[in-house]
Amino acid sequence: MKRFGLFAVLSVLLFADLVGSPRAAAGSVEGPAGSWVAFENWPYPLGSPYRYYVQGNRMADGSCGWQEDVTLGPGSAVVEGREVGIDTSTCLVLMERGTPPAWAVASAFSRPDGGASFESGGGAATFVPSGSDSAGAALVGVAATTQHSQAAFKSYWEDPIWIDVNSVSDATDWYWNGSCVTSSYGAWEYGWYTPTGWWKVSSNQQNTYNCTETTVSSYAHYANDKFCPGDNNRTHAYYDRNTVHGRYNGSATRSIYTYVSGGCSGFLHSGWLFCIESPIGSGAKCTWS
Repeated sequence: MKRFGLFAVLSVLLFADLVGSPRAAAGSVEGPAGSWVAFENWPYPLGSPYRYYVQGNRMADGSCGWQEDVTLGPGSAVVEGREVGIDTSTCLVLMERGTPPAWAVASAFSRPDGGASFESGGGAATFVPSGSDSAGAALVGVAATTQHSQAAFKSYWEDPIWIDVNSVSDATDWYWNGSCVTSSYGAWEYGWYTPTGWWKVSSNQQNTYNCTETTVSSYAHYANDKFCPGDNNRTHAYYDRNTVHGRYNGSATRSIYTYVSGGCSGFLHSGWLFCIESPIGSGAKCTWS
């Protein structure tokens, strides 16, 4: 399985707390006849798998978009989520979440050969105080008793043969003291699989922090004129947005709103990988490659 990524993840230790999960899915799940699309044959199983629903919404063009938020507490963990089915009549998405095997993590956060294209950037985050940061602003750059943490979040769309045809990765490297974030570095990467005709139409990113949290967030739009046969069958993939936050207490939150539209978009399925090492040295390494 070919994947795009920004960070080298070297090991997987323990599973941190997950916050904000949608309602659980129990047993075999099927949608109305003719509207349920399943993506069950993922290349490897997840450890301690958990299935749940995410209720999406109907886009103006008739496609389904959805948002999902996950929080990992301080410690170390790598968590993977994958789309295993969608009811196209209601935009109800069935997701599976669990711990990926170590070899899959290394593959997910490495750049493969084979003609894939990448664009990346990063740097020190800009301090942008929030309404509650009047006291926190004074802590910026102060050498208090601080901890150093990293978190990385990658989301992607795959084709029927499990190639990541496009992806977005965001990462935050931050210092915190239990009351405030004191400094932050952010990085991002866009990937698209050129050999099958994908290209990046547009993108933008945000790299800021305040006393409460860091924010590294990316928007991306990808397109393909070859994926679906026939004229005027362009396929689109949108990430609006892909976001990771590092918080003042050492936890991290990630959020994604994503959808595909256009010709043959129903053959694409989505997934994500979320890593935290908080503080650095506690286990799973979400380091820059």
